[in-house]
Parts: sequence; structure tokens; C-alpha cells
Amino acid sequence: MKIVEEKNATPEEKMIQEINTGFYCFKREFLDQFIGEIHLDSVSQEYYLTDLVEIALSHGKKVDALYIKDDSIWHGVNTRSDYARALRKINP
Repeated sequence: MKIVEEKNATPEEKMIQEINTGFYCFKREFLDQFIGEIHLDSVSQEYYLTDLVEIALSHGKKVDALYIKDDSIWHGVNTRSDYARALRKINP
């Protein structure tokens, strides 16, 4: 299990019908120990906290995913257009 940014995804990964909502819970001790293992992404020149999922698994840590059946209760915001749509959703 890992989380991949769409711009970095392979064609096979883009076929996966699951999305990352961007909500995480970590123990402070875990972050203190492993956050230094996050590396700069060569494509985007960003550091992705989402890499912590794969890092946790590589160290034998437990990782769970929450599956939301009703996708209308969650809305991703990556662009100004997404933000405007989210605002309309909460302030009709």
C-alpha cells in the first residue's frame, strides 16, 4: 500500500479507483522517528507526508485505511475550482 500523487502515477496506478482524502492520524513518536525518511520528490520538488504510509509499512508498523461508501461526504481540494465547488457545497 502506498499513496501516489496523480502527476507521478503510472498508467496502471491511474486505473485504481481509490483516492486519498488527505486525513491522517499518527502517533507523535512515529513522526519523531520516521519523518526524516521523507525525501524530495524528483518530479514535483515537494516533500509528501503521504510517503509516511509506505515508510510505516516498510518498518512493520500497522496502517489502516478507511473506506467511505458515500463519496458525497468528502471533497478533495487541489485547485481554485475545487475550492469554489467545496464552498458551494457547504454554503449552498
